Amino acid sequence: MKLQDRRATDNKKLRVLYLISHFKLGGAEICTFELSNLLNQSLEIGVAVVLGNDDTNASQCLTQRAKNNGVAIFTGVNCPLKFGGFLAAAFRLRRVVRDFRPDIVHVNTEIPELVYVLSLCLDKSIRNIPVIRTIHNTALWPRWSSIGAWCERYLGGASVIYVSDAVRNSFEEWRSACGMNLIKGGQTIYNPIIVPRVRKLLLNKRVRQGCVRLLFAGRFDFQKGFDLLPDILKHIDIPPNTKLALSIYGEGAGRSILEQLRDSPPPGWQINLASTNPHLVRELPEHDILLFPSRFEGYGRLAAEGVLAGIPVVAFSIPALSEIFPQDYPWLATYHKTDVMEYSKKISLLIRSLDRAQEVVDAARKNLSDRIAPEKIALDYFRLYERVATEINEN
Repeated sequence: MKLQDRRATDNKKLRVLYLISHFKLGGAEICTFELSNLLNQSLEIGVAVVLGNDDTNASQCLTQRAKNNGVAIFTGVNCPLKFGGFLAAAFRLRRVVRDFRPDIVHVNTEIPELVYVLSLCLDKSIRNIPVIRTIHNTALWPRWSSIGAWCERYLGGASVIYVSDAVRNSFEEWRSACGMNLIKGGQTIYNPIIVPRVRKLLLNKRVRQGCVRLLFAGRFDFQKGFDLLPDILKHIDIPPNTKLALSIYGEGAGRSILEQLRDSPPPGWQINLASTNPHLVRELPEHDILLFPSRFEGYGRLAAEGVLAGIPVVAFSIPALSEIFPQDYPWLATYHKTDVMEYSKKISLLIRSLDRAQEVVDAARKNLSDRIAPEKIALDYFRLYERVATEINEN
């Protein structure tokens, strides 16, 4: 049965409350709002953040469509976490849960898990609400492993979704390292991704004239590998009569490194640095190559968006990306902590062979789109919600 068929036959809609960290353009947040847009006709949906509100342009791009579709939006607290923020967020979340009265609470990532567990400690009356967890990260509870283990005592019986098999493996390893048994069941459901535009032809007039546009986007932190960009660019072999333009979008503590790169680029490069672009997925086809030098990922959403948008992606061969790219994808480099030469070489070869890359790009897009069709993913989630609600009613 398709999702639209269920919309017509269901009388009482389940009420699902999604919990996320903040209204920022992270993978968990985008996934949550994509699901709310796909399922709003089938469910009564609320989205609650534990930190902050939707007062920026990027956050409003996330929330406005959801609000238009009837999704209830609940803001979080603005108190710093280390100065009572967790407890303040728990009190706020307790009130949200009591007001929204969900049939299911769906928790995403570690900070919302901790805040929700604190709210359970504050109010026993909400402990009987079934919980579903989506695990998004391969690096779990960094520096806070003991707190994570404490949360597991409360959430260990919840249904679990993994955004990739790599995340499942990391979660099982982390629980084992904490002395906990493996969770039975659980399922991998990839993130729903909707790409509004697809580039049909790589070799356009601009590329033929020797102007190649590259893109990097993400948080300026260790995970995303932003700090590798200066060395990567320095070692790229630029063909004669070729101009390279790199657009960088993002924000974070490491911005000064990229400002220096922008102001003093390697020969042959033009670099533009801008803040987070909420419309990036729509603009992906305007670029020729996506740079994705992440050191680790739970899923690698932007890499998947690049593949689906029809542009080649240069990345490290980290575990999660094996679920996005075909086995023979030619632009994956082995990750070394201090050596980016292979990564730079992959870019150099790609720039020189864009006229022969179309077949690989098309095959990668078809391979991925067949596996992560948004309607299929939405139906997988809907079935899980139905099953969890039915099990609670039967018990």
